[in-house]
Amino acid sequence: MRAAGEHLGTGMQIGAAMVFFVGLGIVVDRWLDITPWGTIVGACLGMVGVMVLVLRMAKEGNRK
Repeated sequence: MRAAGEHLGTGMQIGAAMVFFVGLGIVVDRWLDITPWGTIVGACLGMVGVMVLVLRMAKEGNRK
């Protein structure tokens, strides 16, 4: 179960990053009345953040 905990934490980080950036995009949409562009940009930034996280984890895995 401890080994699974590390992977569950990674999944939570990925989910949290996407929710944060998409949520931020929705807030910007409502604030500037530019729907759906803020959400689209937020989703793209979230995906970039997830890719950075995955690449860091891959580098760390290769070091071990």
